[in-house]
Amino acid sequence: MDSDKIARAIDNLLMNALKYSIKPGAIHVRMITDPKQAAIEVENRGIPLTREQQEKLFERFYKVDHSRSSEGIQTGAGLGLSIARNIAERHGGTLTLDHVNDVFTFRLTIPIKDCDALLESEMQNL
Repeated sequence: MDSDKIARAIDNLLMNALKYSIKPGAIHVRMITDPKQAAIEVENRGIPLTREQQEKLFERFYKVDHSRSSEGIQTGAGLGLSIARNIAERHGGTLTLDHVNDVFTFRLTIPIKDCDALLESEMQNL
């Protein structure tokens, strides 16, 4: 796992939440693990999206109209979510959005490799 890339993906999700949260508000971050995968969820309240906007959200350079942007935070180039999804996929994982009413939950899931099997494989290669 490239920890720098995973950190960048999480940072992109957090910046997205900061930019588009309803103010005042809260951002919730959760980590969920099991023996096969780890997931980071970033949840915030924001202005609801149309189905078309939601379908395009992970596309490169796509930005929802300016009425969603917050004052004081630069709107960016529309790359953050696309980059985060690309990082997840390059690690064999996923980045998904659950959007119900005004609650957005982005979930970054990365598989956990079997450390014992990796160690055994490396020992055989010595």
